Amino acid sequence: MGDKELAISLYQDVLNGKRKRFPNYFFTGAQGKIYLAYMTRYLIEEYLKIPMERIPKEVKAETLWNHRLRPAAHTLGWRDFMKVIDNAYPGKYHILEFNQVPWRYWYGEEGRERAVKVKQIL
Repeated sequence: MGDKELAISLYQDVLNGKRKRFPNYFFTGAQGKIYLAYMTRYLIEEYLKIPMERIPKEVKAETLWNHRLRPAAHTLGWRDFMKVIDNAYPGKYHILEFNQVPWRYWYGEEGRERAVKVKQIL
């Protein structure tokens, strides 16, 4: 069984309730990011059957977190869902295509700069 098949099989077991959680240290390091990318793509494309062009409209933090991907993201130090999306689909989507942006996205000096950029585009 390859890495992709192993990751998806474990994820299916977690989703179906056969496993309560992922194995310890499963999401550490570079390999952990790869496993999370496999699982994210599996969830969106196969389990939920969301077409690629509909991902920004239909996927939000709740979608990923309710399907048990939050512990994996937190293990990697990621608190917002866009890092999980970008890990699975690098460079494919821009944050402003989504109906939801990460918490505190518009706060602080960096948030103000983002708001100014968006206002200039619109």
